[in-house]
Amino acid sequence: MLILEESAICDNWGTIENRWIIIKDGRRKVLNLSHRLYSAKELTVIMADIGFKNIDAYGDLDGSPYDNKAKIMLVVARK
Repeated sequence: MLILEESAICDNWGTIENRWIIIKDGRRKVLNLSHRLYSAKELTVIMADIGFKNIDAYGDLDGSPYDNKAKIMLVVARK
């Protein structure tokens, strides 16, 4: 199986548009996917607006700060 991916950043980093081409057994399938991107600030505001409390963002599963060295964005909150 061969998977080709083409990505484009859109809406000032608000969305990633992806096109995947999958080739398997001589057949070709194209998938178009759109992913909405949120900053840690946007997520914490949204979560606070719907009632979550004690909202924190981390850069990994060990609780490192969410900064320019972060491997992932992990947001933890309580309802």
